[in-house]
Amino acid sequence: GSAFTTNGNIDGAKGHEHRHKYKRAVDFTNITGAFGVEHTKAVNRSKINLNFSPENLGGCSVRIYKLLQCGAFILTTPWNNIEETFTIGKNLDIFESPKELQDKIDYYLNNEEEMEEIRKNGYELSKRFTISEWAKQITNL
Repeated sequence: GSAFTTNGNIDGAKGHEHRHKYKRAVDFTNITGAFGVEHTKAVNRSKINLNFSPENLGGCSVRIYKLLQCGAFILTTPWNNIEETFTIGKNLDIFESPKELQDKIDYYLNNEEEMEEIRKNGYELSKRFTISEWAKQITNL
């Protein structure tokens, strides 16, 4: 599998223009057109999955939850209030520059046990955010 990958469009997405500086620094594989089982297979072939939140820090994409449900290890740019749901370094990890991204990729590829622990913690956390769990919360309101 590849060392690291991301999914979604890196071109032309409003608020995501910064993705190109990361692509230049770290030549990651970008997955497009993969959904359902094919997406899960692609994610699971990757040791590190990258996520790029909009630069305005507005919030996370549902993609984070999909990746965690696939058992992915995630490095992501941060968003406002990320700590309300996730513990950085426990459920996923963040980067804020191309240099920090490269450093963290190097670190985790050399510390796979720690990466595996974070991956497992992220998966366990994600169980609170399945469609059925969200439906239960809504009906309890």
